[in-house]
Amino acid sequence: MSLPPFRIVASTLFTSLLLAAVPFLPQARAQEGVEPVDQTTAAFAEITGMWLTEGGEGGVELYRCEEKLCGRFVWLGPDDPDPASDEGRDNRNPDPTKRKRPLCGMQFMGGFEFSSYGTFDNGWIYSPRHGNNFSARIVPVDHDHIKLRGYFLMPMLGQDQIWTRKNDMPRCRTSEDAAQPPPEEGI
Repeated sequence: MSLPPFRIVASTLFTSLLLAAVPFLPQARAQEGVEPVDQTTAAFAEITGMWLTEGGEGGVELYRCEEKLCGRFVWLGPDDPDPASDEGRDNRNPDPTKRKRPLCGMQFMGGFEFSSYGTFDNGWIYSPRHGNNFSARIVPVDHDHIKLRGYFLMPMLGQDQIWTRKNDMPRCRTSEDAAQPPPEEGI
């Protein structure tokens, strides 16, 4: 069954009017005093914060650095090594001048650009466990989970991790904390 000609014209006219009005909607909202939020700003606001790595091995702060996404270590896991020890330093870095730098607070990922697909692409991640850089991509799963894919050459040659949002993240020990004796029971 086909539509009568006047219905086709009316439907086409309505669609044309609707599409013609779309470009003016953000301007109308701005005139009302409501500033439109672009998709990139909203995506950065959603993903920045504290994240627990898969398996609870560490804590990462994701933050905006210029127009890209970066990350730094804020907690080094349940064993939380002394920052002055080899475990608390970047001792596998291929650059000998960087082997004494503490891991806690170190930026180890960056360059992630928000894409129109809702992902953060073209990033890099440094693995202090391996002393290597890898290409990386972040895919938001939901408000409390992201999928990080680190890879070599192409995403197909990589590995995924699911990170979980954790606002009450423990923090790394500092050198001063390591020098203090442990608290006594009952205090």
